[in-house]
Amino acid sequence: MHERSHQNDSLQQTWQIPAYINGACYTSIEDQTIIAIDGRELGKLSQVPLIKTHEITARVADTFYGMRNIPSRRIIAGFKRVAALLREENWRFADLNRESYYRVVSAATGFPKASMPGEVEEIATILDNIESIIRVQLPGDIEQTLDHNRFDVPGNQVGYYPAGKNLLVKIPGNVPSIVSYWLVPLALKIPVILIPPPEEPFTHWLLWQAIHFADPELSRYLQFLPCQHAVWSALLSKVERIMLPESSQHEIVNNALLRTKTHIIHHGRSKLLIVGDWTEEGVGTAYRRMLWNHGRTCTGLTSVILSADADGFCWRLAQRIAATFPAGIEQNLGSLPLFPTLKAHTINDSIEKYMAEGMAEDITAVVGARPRLLEQENYAMFLPTVIWVKQPDCGIFGLELPFPFVTVTSATCENDLLRLARDSLIVSVMGDCETFLEKICFEGSIKKVFSGAFVERGYNYLDPHEGYMADFLYTKKAVAGPV
Repeated sequence: MHERSHQNDSLQQTWQIPAYINGACYTSIEDQTIIAIDGRELGKLSQVPLIKTHEITARVADTFYGMRNIPSRRIIAGFKRVAALLREENWRFADLNRESYYRVVSAATGFPKASMPGEVEEIATILDNIESIIRVQLPGDIEQTLDHNRFDVPGNQVGYYPAGKNLLVKIPGNVPSIVSYWLVPLALKIPVILIPPPEEPFTHWLLWQAIHFADPELSRYLQFLPCQHAVWSALLSKVERIMLPESSQHEIVNNALLRTKTHIIHHGRSKLLIVGDWTEEGVGTAYRRMLWNHGRTCTGLTSVILSADADGFCWRLAQRIAATFPAGIEQNLGSLPLFPTLKAHTINDSIEKYMAEGMAEDITAVVGARPRLLEQENYAMFLPTVIWVKQPDCGIFGLELPFPFVTVTSATCENDLLRLARDSLIVSVMGDCETFLEKICFEGSIKKVFSGAFVERGYNYLDPHEGYMADFLYTKKAVAGPV
C-alpha cells in the first residue's frame, strides 16, 4: 500500500470520514457533522443509508467462512503489526497524522490532549498482547479452538463453534481505548459490523486504516458503518450477535429474541468498601481511583461505603482534592475533561437537585470554598467532587458521571454493606474482613471483587470486568464423529 501524505494536514483542517464495506470505501451524499465541545466543526461523517442494509447483511454473511479460513496466528501477527504502526512517530497508514489525531479527539471528547499519547499506547498494548487476552478466554489451545472448532478434555473432544456468524457493535465514545470491545471479537475470528460513535469516530477510523494497511484481507471482515439510528436499528433483527451500551438497551428490552443475542456494555458502579476504621491509605486509594483516566471510564471509582465515620472520610478526601486542584479553569486545563456548556449545566442540575432536597452535601465545595462547575465562554469543566450521601437509598448514591465524582456513605451492619455493594462492576474491599469478603464474592450482581494487593486494580484485559467475550461469541457443542 502507498504511504499517506500529510502535507495538507493543518491545524484548521476538517475531515471527511467514509464508511468501509468489505474493504471498499463508501462515501455517502448524506453526512453528519462532527462537532467539538466548543462548537467548532471537526469534520463530516458519511451516513450509510437505510436502503443499503440488505446489501450489508448479505455481504457480511458471505464473509463468515472467509474469516474462518484465516489462520488465527495470522490475525495475531496482523494485530502486532498494527501495534507497531501506532507506535511509529509518523503515521504512514492513516489520513490523520499523530498530532492531528490528538487534537481532534481531544476537541471532540474533552479528554485532555496530554493524555492522548497514553491512550494510543494502551491501544497498542491491547493489540500487542492480543494472544494472551484471547488465550485466557478460550477453553483450549488457540489454533485448536479457533481454527479447528474443538478442544481436548481427558478422553474426549468438545466441539467449539461460533454462537453467531457476525457481531454488530455499537459503543460509546467516551475514551479511545474502548476500541477493545471490537478488537477482541475480531481476534476471535468473528466478522464485526462496527457502528462508530458519532461524537468520536476518529479512533475507530484510525484503527480500520491501520488494520487495512497491515493486512488488507483482514479489514474485509471489519465493516466500518457510520449511520443513523434507523439503519443500525434495522440491522438488529438481521445480525446474529449484538453488543450495545447500557444507554441503548431500550432497543432490545421488549424483544425476547434480541435479548438472547445481545451483550450489554455496562456503565460504571465501581465501589470501594472500607470495613472498620478508615486510614490515610484508604483515602489515598479513593483519591487515585476516582481520578483514574480523568473519571471518564467505567472503572473509575463511583462510590465509597464505610462502616464508620463516612463524614470524616469525606472531609479528608476533599482536603486532598482542594490541595491538588486550584479553583481556576485555566490552571486545570490538561488534567480534567471539558464539556459543552449546555451538557455541563444538565449534569450539574442533576447533582444540585439532591443538594436542594437535603439528601446529600458537596463536601469539596465546603472545604475548598469554590464552585463545582467552572465555565469559559464556550466550554465548561467540573472540579473533582466528593458528595457525602446522608440517605444512601436516594438516587445520587452510586451515580456515575463522566468526571472525577464520588459519593460516600455509611452502612450500619454487614448486611447493609452487602446491600449497598450490589449491582456493581467492581467492588474493592479494604479492612480485616475475610468472612465478609467471601459473602461479597458469592453475590451474583457483583462482577469483580478485588482486595489486598489488588485493591486498586481496575480494568485488566486478561480479566475483563465485562466478562469473557468468548463466552458470548462461542458455544460448546458435542459433535458425534470426527470434527
